[in-house]
This record gives sequence, structure tokens and C-alpha cells, in this order.
Amino acid sequence: MKNYWEKLALVLQEEPLFFAIVGENTAHSPGTAGARMFATKTQSWGTIGGGIMEFELLNRGRALLEKDEEVFFLERRIHREGAGDFASGLFCAGEQWLIFGIIKNINIIGRFTNSSGDGLLKIEPSGLTTHSPSSIGVRYKGLVKTDIDAWCYEELFFNPKRIAIVGGGHCGLALSRVMHQLGFYVSVFDIRETTTFLRIDCADERKIVNSYKDIGKHIAQPETTHVVIMSADVGSDVEALSSLDAPYPYIGLMGSPAKIAKIKKNISPELFSRLSAPIGMPIGSHTPEEIAISIAAEIISLASASKVP
Repeated sequence: MKNYWEKLALVLQEEPLFFAIVGENTAHSPGTAGARMFATKTQSWGTIGGGIMEFELLNRGRALLEKDEEVFFLERRIHREGAGDFASGLFCAGEQWLIFGIIKNINIIGRFTNSSGDGLLKIEPSGLTTHSPSSIGVRYKGLVKTDIDAWCYEELFFNPKRIAIVGGGHCGLALSRVMHQLGFYVSVFDIRETTTFLRIDCADERKIVNSYKDIGKHIAQPETTHVVIMSADVGSDVEALSSLDAPYPYIGLMGSPAKIAKIKKNISPELFSRLSAPIGMPIGSHTPEEIAISIAAEIISLASASKVP
């Protein structure tokens, strides 16, 4: 989300552009909520589901660019035969709502991307507006209403998908790369500036801390941050865990059964009951990359389960 708008702002300095965002989707839809693309007359970035649907929308967008005026639309796409005017041309089942149009105003997007993580962007038929943190209320991203003549899409510059990795070793490096690819805001913390820590190139935040006892103080958005503990030793794990007193949606602990048993003796029963330990889905992982995939799978699985009524 953040990178999308920042990239869009850079391109917008040179020329107007066409954008498209998936506001909502049902099961089996090729474009999921939050998927996005934008394009100029000659280039495009991203995807809203691919296939003939995306091809036709891109052509329509470039035709709109030729008219040189800001316009904004909300349309429904149904992925099956017999859908009439809503047919997307795809047959994979499901449906999605698309917000799309032409953006010319660099000032609006500039205010959004310079909002220090708290700005709110609204897209409505009448245009784009930005709002300050005091007017946001509840954090929200997506379609607020789908009335075809009075719709509204809201997006926060803040990324609610977040992970804090405690330990910048080989597993931390692999996990940071996987979670970055999945669109998470990635923070990595360690008490040592090792060669491996310095190789971590996909983190939004990479920080050396004085003590693991203060890890909780360094996590800015605990209510949406998944915490993974994978430090170098039992003592460091215990220190980090003991600082986590906020309502994190997930706390995972990497380690062998013997290591986890030792840690259990040194933290409260209530804290231990909150842990996913051993961490990750049981896929027989051994290498740092395999472990990273198993952890990512567990986090995705829990997040998906929490959305089920």
C-alpha cells in the first residue's frame, strides 16, 4: 500500500495516470481486496486479477487518459457466464468491486504519502481527499459503501499487516524476505550487529536495541503486529517475551521442544498460553527458508480464520 502510493506519486510528477484497486471480493475471485495497478499511456504496474478483465480495463484506462480529466468509477465484475453487464470475461467464479479512474493532482497524493503513517485517503465519485489523524476515528481500509452513485473507498497510509522479528540471524533474514513479499511492514530487532543482520535488505525497520527487555517499547502498533521470537539463546528469548504485555494478535517462539520447555519454566503460565510454540505450520521444515515459509503459512492461516464469522 505505502509503496504503491509512493511509486504512483513519483510517476504522477511526470504525467497523469490511470489507477485501479480491488475494493472487495468474494471467494474464488482472481483479484482480492487490496490488489491494485496503475498505468500511464505506455507502461503499467501491478495487477487486479489478470486475464481479459485486466486487459480490457487497462485499454479503457488509456482511453480515459486521452480525455485528460480526473474521473472516478466503481464497478462490479462477476466471473461467470450469464452475468450480463457485470461479466468480467473470466469464468473462475466469484466477483469483485473495482475502484478506478484518472489521477492528475500530485498535491493530494503528496499530502497522503507525507502523512507520517497516519493519513487517510478517500476516493469518491467527486474526487480524492485526504484527512488528518484526528478525523479518522476507526482505522479502516476498503469500500465503506457500494451505492453505485454515492460510493466511498477509504485507505490508510498505515499498513495494518505488520510483523516484528526478534533476532536477525539466518532465519530472521529469510522470514523478513518472505513477509516483505507478502506485503507486511517488517521490523527486525537484534542486540548484535552481525554480518547476517546487516544483510537484511527487505525490512522497513532494522534496529539494534540495547536489551531485549525493552522490545515491547519498540513495537509501535502492537494491536496489529505479529511477533516472532527467534533470538540466539534461551535468556534472550525470555527477556523479549517478558516485555510483551500488549494485545499482539500472534506471538510465535522458535525452538526445539527442549528449548521451549526451559523457556516455559521462566515465564508466566498466562504468557506461555499465548504463544505459538513451536512456531510455524508442521510442514517438515529444516532450512531457514523452509522455516520462514512455515511461519508465514501459520500467520496467514490464523489471519484468515479470524475473518470467518
